[in-house]
Amino acid sequence: MLDDSAMRRLLGPLAALCLLAGSPHAAELTKPGYQARALDRQGKLAEAIPIYQARAEQTQSTSDRLRYAGALLRAGKMPEARQVYAGLMVEGASVYHGGDPVPSNVGVCASSALLNGFPVLAVEYLRPAFRANPRDVGAGLLLVRSLLAAGDVDGAREVLRQLPKETGSLVIGQRIELARAYFLAGDVDWARRLLDEKIEESVGQMMRESILTNVDFKKADWPKVASALADAKRKVPSSVTESRVDRAWRNLQREMRSVLLRRAIALWNQDKREDAVEEASPAQEADEEYIRSGAILLVAAGKLADGRRDDAVARLKALAGHDVRFAEPVGKLEATLAKGGDPADALSGFETVLSGEDRAQDFVTKPLLAVLAGAVKSGKPRVESAAR
Repeated sequence: MLDDSAMRRLLGPLAALCLLAGSPHAAELTKPGYQARALDRQGKLAEAIPIYQARAEQTQSTSDRLRYAGALLRAGKMPEARQVYAGLMVEGASVYHGGDPVPSNVGVCASSALLNGFPVLAVEYLRPAFRANPRDVGAGLLLVRSLLAAGDVDGAREVLRQLPKETGSLVIGQRIELARAYFLAGDVDWARRLLDEKIEESVGQMMRESILTNVDFKKADWPKVASALADAKRKVPSSVTESRVDRAWRNLQREMRSVLLRRAIALWNQDKREDAVEEASPAQEADEEYIRSGAILLVAAGKLADGRRDDAVARLKALAGHDVRFAEPVGKLEATLAKGGDPADALSGFETVLSGEDRAQDFVTKPLLAVLAGAVKSGKPRVESAAR
């Protein structure tokens, strides 16, 4: 197993994302920062925001200010979120080649926007930084990822053409992320070429298999997907899905939670509904909003299919309370469940929000919403509903 320094080398290209990490120790459970995050996860974002704000103003730490900015984004308070990010970015700036100063915190601010499901804002922050220093492979990879999430495939391909293709000039983590970018941009052959070279570490092998399995996922070869992702999971310790991990492992944890969501969809489509819900449940703790939202929708689908309508609606309302973009489709779905009828309008709303969070994952969104649609149509409410 890799030590932390090796993990940082492996996952280094997107290391800025790690600043958003950190589940609390037991002694921290009463601290305001933890209280805010707990309320937020419960769908009480309006109550959490003042605590986030007070904590950010008190500590002035990067991580607390990023959490506050992310909460503002999900609350629909874009101008206020921009102000927090702007404050972070003016604190330090670097000048490249005699040009205009480029904020040194641009990467962490863009990563925060991306994780919270606002890739267009991430692109806005990253473009000037990459133009100022096009040799920064890490910034280029993060920009490509943001462009793909925003649905700008042509823009992503343009940046990809500026990045090195010689694998000898890339560390292993950069090669893996570059391969992911090529796959999501539609160039599967080049992605395979980058991943065909030897990867000795089990963590790198897990990430390679996670990426390549998307080819079969797009073909809806569910047995093959479920088997391949199970093999990928076995290459890393199961503890990586737990809430508390070292910051150096956070990108691996995100990858694993993505694996769990995709494998859950594959299991559901093999009529293994209970296994699918069990698989998706840990992914509800993801700090990447697209994965978290998707996992909640799949677990809610399981409750609906099991006749636990009240429990499903409660989970969906908490999702809407955590991110206001889900309020309208959740309200429409609740009305559909109460009165009957076609859920298509509500499902279309969910698709719009999920695509807004990460359009590069549309190939995951569509079968996920098919799962939810089937559960809405087949589930019959029980006389008594109890949370599981």
